[in-house]
Amino acid sequence: MKIRVLLPHISSRIAAGEVVERSASVVKELVENAVDAGAKSVTVSVRGPALEHIKVFDDGRGMDVEDLALSMHRHATSKLTDDDILKVSTLGYRGEALPSIATVADVSIISRTAEMDCAFVMTSRHGVLQGPRPSAGQYGTIVEVSDLFGRHPARQKFQKSAKAEAAAIREVLAAIALCFPNVDFRFTVNGTEGRYQARESIKDRCADVLGKDFQGNGIEVAHQVGDIRIDGVTCIPTAARSDASGIRLSVNGRPVADKMLKAAVQAAYASLIGPGRHPQAYIAITLPSSLVDINVHPRKAEVRFMRPNDVAAAVRQAVEHALDHSGLRSPVSLPDLARTLAAENDIGVDDRRRLPLGQFVGQTNGSWLISETADGIVIIDQHAAHERVILERLKQHMDGITIPAFVYPEPVSTEVSFSDAACVDEAAGVYAELGFKTRVVGEVVQLISVPSVLADVSPKSLVTLVVRCAVDGVGAGALKEALWEKLATAACKAAIKAGDDLTPERADLLLREIEATPNASYCNHGRPTVAFLKNEDIAKLFARG
Repeated sequence: MKIRVLLPHISSRIAAGEVVERSASVVKELVENAVDAGAKSVTVSVRGPALEHIKVFDDGRGMDVEDLALSMHRHATSKLTDDDILKVSTLGYRGEALPSIATVADVSIISRTAEMDCAFVMTSRHGVLQGPRPSAGQYGTIVEVSDLFGRHPARQKFQKSAKAEAAAIREVLAAIALCFPNVDFRFTVNGTEGRYQARESIKDRCADVLGKDFQGNGIEVAHQVGDIRIDGVTCIPTAARSDASGIRLSVNGRPVADKMLKAAVQAAYASLIGPGRHPQAYIAITLPSSLVDINVHPRKAEVRFMRPNDVAAAVRQAVEHALDHSGLRSPVSLPDLARTLAAENDIGVDDRRRLPLGQFVGQTNGSWLISETADGIVIIDQHAAHERVILERLKQHMDGITIPAFVYPEPVSTEVSFSDAACVDEAAGVYAELGFKTRVVGEVVQLISVPSVLADVSPKSLVTLVVRCAVDGVGAGALKEALWEKLATAACKAAIKAGDDLTPERADLLLREIEATPNASYCNHGRPTVAFLKNEDIAKLFARG
């Protein structure tokens, strides 16, 4: 078949298809325009059997007559101050999506700036532009799209049900609302109303968009690594879900999908939740526009970073830092009791009930420790809590913080293949950093010492672990990662068991260790280790509240 140049009205329809796939695509483009115009309030109305009538009103800056006229022309944009297409700092301002939308629908735009005496209107009917001409209108911009795909029955045939399209519109609005918590979004979809009220914090907006559980189970993220800024909200480990759809991302205020960044968020939870569980989070990444290319996807749903590994590392560090500093959190979202009790209760300075986990009272059923705080009681799972203490000490050692070593009276040996012995020998330096002293003699691997917190673990199982992780990790350059999962299992074996009787002194020492341990509210399987009950909650159990 011979190559031919398409007529302009055909090529414009193809270009429009890259942006305008469905009603939700139109809503996305128009709402992003409104946000870029500095709107503090955006109202969206969508109606019709196929949701083909869309109206978006914003109180932004508006367009003057000259810009209004250009806004409907292809390849006219207000995104670029020069010709460098890599320096894009807006979402998609007037004059880009509008011509594409006008190719597949009728469009009316009424706009007015603060300096104008009246509004002006520009219309496109069946692809024919009219205006601008004077019109009644408030400050800001109203864009009305009607008969979407009405002249393109083939495109209409591939639209999903009205219910599915309505869900897609709400998802688009939710994604944009997360990026701009200070903007008020109101919307009506075939009579069903909704609103994301303007908020002062990302955490409050996350609670509105992602559910009220995020209010109590959310941990704020705020971290800076060089010129990369990470903000957002992530969840406590016990709020993890069975699917990975709960991780949302944005880059410079633009909602994006990025597998590498999602993996970075999940990696921060590697030692906190069990397999098959996924965190919920909203992570906003801000970096210079010169370090990110947004033009790799027609709808800007994906981006490309100049330094992708640096961005992923910054995201992981940010989430890990937030989790490590979140304090003792209850899975039922009761307030942290730690470090505020003394100011709220009239008890002596030396009263151990002032401590975050209070004063040890007793042990029940050989598994649960009970302690008394200034305003309630705490129940501690002794095995799960001690498991976390051990795991965090191992993590500190992996991060270069020295902890005591346990030296075996005699080296623990195992015979391996020549290639496995070579892997262990190659990994000896990394193992030494992690507190494992090894020696290779021919085809025999010897384990000389281990971190003291693993002293109670079977030496034979540890030397097997050392060999297996060296073989798995050295070739991939990921020995620490290969070792970490195995250490979590070793920590479980070394921890105080359910059914172990503890002396009051040992039980009290465990409480103090938990208080000093990051992420101590959860074991490495994501299960809770502590539960707080305030006095008023206990009173309600006895109908005294």
